[in-house]
Amino acid sequence: MKHERTWAIARTWAFDVAVYGSLLAMSLSAMRYIPASVERPRPTPAYVEPAPAAHGDAGALLILTAADTEARLQRYEADVMAIPVETPSPAPTANNPDVTDEERNLLAKAVNKPYVTDEERDLLAKAVYGEARGCSRDEQALVVWTALNRLDDGRFGKDITAIITHPGQFAGYRAKYPVTDEILSVVNDAVDAYERGETAPVCPPYATKSDYKYFNGDSRHNYFR
Repeated sequence: MKHERTWAIARTWAFDVAVYGSLLAMSLSAMRYIPASVERPRPTPAYVEPAPAAHGDAGALLILTAADTEARLQRYEADVMAIPVETPSPAPTANNPDVTDEERNLLAKAVNKPYVTDEERDLLAKAVYGEARGCSRDEQALVVWTALNRLDDGRFGKDITAIITHPGQFAGYRAKYPVTDEILSVVNDAVDAYERGETAPVCPPYATKSDYKYFNGDSRHNYFR
């Protein structure tokens, strides 16, 4: 009698295992054949970071949801935007009294241009005084650029001094002429632009192209070619 009861319990247990095993196999098979177009539910992304110690629990973890993470990123961006940004200093120019000759020389070398010294700038100012005093600043600048274009050409002299003082090149130049602040400002603006690598300006009707190396006048204006 005892053996029959044991045998009945074993058969019941085997039947239950078979049933549950079949159900489990069917579930796994169904999950395996879910179409690719059906998107399985995914958990909300979360970022885990150590939380500040509270009540002596130094090992606590803080679970951040996607919304929490987005809020923190927005606060971080706001903090970054609030950081002051230093404005870069302007490029060295001769009109800036704090600029040294060495700085101007380095700037000219950076763009592969000859360096024009302060003495040569004075020579240019005297040439402009003799050739274009009374003309507009734009016309006066064209005289300066004529000398600078000749400097780039290389056939008119190795430097500004040779170009300005060579007989017959700038007939209006006189060593005795004054160096006025107004004309020197025109010279400095043109030379600084030249040393930054800029090309000569076009100024119709006086200059219709930028590679001019000659000019003549009608007692009121000069025309460059």
